[in-house]
Amino acid sequence: MNGFNAFKYVGELREAGVPEKQAETHLHILHEIVESNLATKRDLKELEQRIIIKLGALMVATIGIIVALSNLNVT
Repeated sequence: MNGFNAFKYVGELREAGVPEKQAETHLHILHEIVESNLATKRDLKELEQRIIIKLGALMVATIGIIVALSNLNVT
């Protein structure tokens, strides 16, 4: 976990009276929650790319519809 000091977290739990084994278990559970529920920068970049592709396809389809409708009014 970037930006997170695991040693400090466990140390603070121990200072608060939590036994070491329990503090380490807290750390493991927290790590599992963060890893399974937060998006990474890579996840966000991939999502951004998929959205750009879908928006591009939507723009092409919209332009196609506009061209088709304008051809109907020419006659």
